[in-house]
Amino acid sequence: MRILLLASGFLSSVLFIDSADAQKLDHAIHITSYAGAEGRRIYITKSEKEATELWFVKDACPTKPGLSVFISLMPVSTEQYIYITDQLGSADKVVCVTNKSQLDRNILRALKVLD
Repeated sequence: MRILLLASGFLSSVLFIDSADAQKLDHAIHITSYAGAEGRRIYITKSEKEATELWFVKDACPTKPGLSVFISLMPVSTEQYIYITDQLGSADKVVCVTNKSQLDRNILRALKVLD
């Protein structure tokens, strides 16, 4: 009986950790058209091998951004190369975009928010 209780407690804690990870959010980002000193400059690469980080973009997002991001259209060595993955489990960072309604279709497609 005691072993059964311990096993069920362990299983419950594992399931709780998995659901907590699914809700993880590393950055609520605001995409900006200004490449200023503040924030982060990224280039979205189509090759996972070229990327320094893999990002998963969530649909739901808090209203307040925590990070400004400028997306470069041309690869330059000063940008961080990001690959947008559709697999939450393989992502280095989980992000959401606070200003999706202000972005053009090409940026939304690059972020894999729009087909």
